[in-house]
Amino acid sequence: MKKTVSLLIIVVFAISLSCGCLETSYVALYDDHVEGCQEKYIIYDAGTTMPIPKQVTLPYTFSVPLCNPNNAREDFQNAFLCTDFTGCTPGQECNGTPCSNFILPSNYRCQVRTLYRLQIDYALEGTIYVNGIPFVKHASPLIIDIVENEGDIISQNKIVGIPSSITITAAPGASQEAVLLVTQICCYECRQKSIPAAILYPKVDIEAFQIVGGDTIIQDGKVLSSFNISPGTQQTEIQIENRGFFTQNDVRVRVDGLPQGITLDLDPGVQKIKAHKIGTYNATFSVDPDVPSGRYPVVMTAFSLNGTYDRIIVEVVVP
Repeated sequence: MKKTVSLLIIVVFAISLSCGCLETSYVALYDDHVEGCQEKYIIYDAGTTMPIPKQVTLPYTFSVPLCNPNNAREDFQNAFLCTDFTGCTPGQECNGTPCSNFILPSNYRCQVRTLYRLQIDYALEGTIYVNGIPFVKHASPLIIDIVENEGDIISQNKIVGIPSSITITAAPGASQEAVLLVTQICCYECRQKSIPAAILYPKVDIEAFQIVGGDTIIQDGKVLSSFNISPGTQQTEIQIENRGFFTQNDVRVRVDGLPQGITLDLDPGVQKIKAHKIGTYNATFSVDPDVPSGRYPVVMTAFSLNGTYDRIIVEVVVP
């Protein structure tokens, strides 16, 4: 995690700048782990819905709690940007597949790093103190990073070690008025606990995918054709088969990589499938008329909160 946290922080900063959000996050899925960061503005002008600095009088003190690894599931599920790199070959360029509403499996355990970014602006050039450490303002605003470890981020102004509180003071005789913007960033790396393969992969497979009253795209787990879809709505069915000997109480389906303008509504969203039985999901695809023509590879996944059961790549064709 030490090697990747700097890159994750750069990504989440870029997302925040592009959306102007008070809270945003990024998650990336890999074959052996899940990682991502969540950024939240904790001190800002509360009278706005944008991250605008708050007017403060120095000295000013605020608490700095550490991030909680148990918050990873909620932060990942609400991620502003989600990219699935599973199946990519290590060492080769791979752009991944867009994903959404990712639910971290319950058998994953997470590590977390905490970072605080302070943006301080005040009227005069000079020195300002953060927990007694002097920083000289050369540009507006003065940016100071508070990190857990030396290598977490490359920054000209940095304090290593997360204190329980931060106090900002001005030099004697200087202006005591400043504007302050403080960001908390939580970066997670989550890996699967070692559990028996028979429990994690209990023979639950994607059995079939077919257009209601029309073509069959997947049959017996094999792709037979592309999924041709035109503007409007298309009713389809996705069937998941439980070939194991135990009832699966939490079987879900998702389709990742759909182009912008195509949405999917699944009913039911989750269901119980008994041993040697098939569960059917009514899948309604809605296509906007301005979706560009093209061939779009998407990933259909059968999964539960404990992990992934089966994945199949299907080509969506928009004429």
